Formats: sequence, C-alpha cells, structure tokens
Amino acid sequence: MKAIVLSCDKYHPMADNMIQSYNDLWPNHPFTFRVPYQVHPSLLVQRHGELLEPINTPPDIKGTLLALLEDLPDNEWVYWCIDDKFPIALDISVVSEIFEYVRKMNNENVQGVLFCRCRGLLKDQNLRMDTIVDGPAGTKFVERKNYWQFWIHQFMRVSVLRNLFLSFPDENFKAKEMDTFIKGTFTGIKKYKRKQKMYLTLQNYAQFGESTHRGMLTSLCNQSMLDKGIENSTNMDVCEFSPIMGDMET
Repeated sequence: MKAIVLSCDKYHPMADNMIQSYNDLWPNHPFTFRVPYQVHPSLLVQRHGELLEPINTPPDIKGTLLALLEDLPDNEWVYWCIDDKFPIALDISVVSEIFEYVRKMNNENVQGVLFCRCRGLLKDQNLRMDTIVDGPAGTKFVERKNYWQFWIHQFMRVSVLRNLFLSFPDENFKAKEMDTFIKGTFTGIKKYKRKQKMYLTLQNYAQFGESTHRGMLTSLCNQSMLDKGIENSTNMDVCEFSPIMGDMET
C-alpha cells in the first residue's frame, strides 16, 4: 500500500524518523512511503531503499500533496502519514488485521479507517454513536462526523485527500493554516458527507508522538532521532513540550 507522506526537503529528518519508527514497531508493515522532494532525497533513499518512493513535487503544500496523488485513482486505499506525527506504540496484531480488512474492502462508501482514538475523538459529539459496526479482530467501528484529528496517521481513499486539498487556496500557505481551512470561520469543524463512511475504532490501538510544536522540534522527537542516529539538519530548536496522542489503555 502507498503511504502518503506530507513533507518537504527541510523536514526529511522528521520523515526519516517516522518511517524508521514504523520499521522498528512493525517490521513487516505493508507500506511503500511516497515522500516528496524538491532537490534530491539521497539520504532517505540510502536509508530506506525499496521502502521509499521519492516523488519530485512543487515546493508549495497543496502542489506537493496533489503531485503525490497524481497517478493514483480516487478509489485506491492509501495510508495517510504526515511527517509531523510518528508512532511510538502500535497494537500490531489488531492494526495488521485492520489493514487486511481495508485492503479487501468492497464497499466504496467506506472511505477511511482510523485506529487511534484520542482527544476530540473521545467525545461523542464528533461521532455518530448510532452507527457502531463490527470490525476485524473483535474491533468495533463507529462513524466519524467531521475532520477532527485528520492529521493522525490512518487508512484513507485517495479521493478524500485529493478533494480536501483541492478545496484549499491556490496561493501558498503555511502548514498551520490548514487547520483553519478545515475548521472554517463560522461553521466549526468541517463535516464529512453522510455518504462518506469514515470509521474510527471504539478502542485505541496506537500511540503517536508529535514531531514539532510551535515551530520547534519536540524533545520526544529529538530523542527518537538521536536514538536512530538521525541528524537534526532542520536547525530547529528543541522544546520540552512533547504531546502524545492516544492512550494504549483506552
């Protein structure tokens, strides 16, 4: 399965850390990571070989994402994994079953599956609690109402990503502005269309660290990079704040 990595040359060390974290936690994972570059991804290719599919993209965020998806049909499943999140714990027995479930999915109305339940997704107001269905490996799925926690790594059909980014402004913008595009000004968080069945597991099966916070590298990401021998060539300062998404006991 293609893993779509929203990144750029400057942040390749964080993408490197994210990919290696999957390699460590899930050694037989099914992903080929599509990573954008503007000059040359030599370090990433050297470290990850056939697990990496470098794609030359424009420097802007919208152009980058659309270029990563350009040759993929709307109905194809991909794994959405931006470089600003990296896994620190995965219930592999369950997550691998969810992958197989998604891979064999025939129902085209099902367009997303997320297995990390945290933060706003712990609140019933963001879920359709009358839609609980059985999933693989004894899991239970519930439909999501909206784009809360859209940036967490998850399985998704290409059309969801493509249509969302096509709705973003054409002029260049900063990554932090994307939250405002999703939240809107007056209507609150953008809602999924009812025909889009975007599922979430009722139980949490993953834990993610955040790579950055307010333009600085988190101490958790910095330590993860140090442990993996990844140089912080971003020249970003390190902050002590290290938010973690997902409680493995939930």
